[in-house]
Amino acid sequence: MSVAEDPRARVRQKRPPVRLEGAAYDALKLRVFVRAHGLCEDCKTARATDPHHVVFRSHGGDDSEENLRALCRPCHDARHGLRTRR
Repeated sequence: MSVAEDPRARVRQKRPPVRLEGAAYDALKLRVFVRAHGLCEDCKTARATDPHHVVFRSHGGDDSEENLRALCRPCHDARHGLRTRR
């Protein structure tokens, strides 16, 4: 069976997600907040305080600028289906 005929050849190989810790993760969060000019990327009015993973880390999402959004607490809670914390 050739590679072209093998159905497994079409399956994309999984890669481990990028995980940052400590100072590297803090620097990433800062870049995300700077990109958003300190405002929530959902409501555009409140001050952003929470980094949000678009693809959750538990679902294989990376710690990357492309996968993080700067959100205010109410918008972050709403993304997770929670009532706003005070």
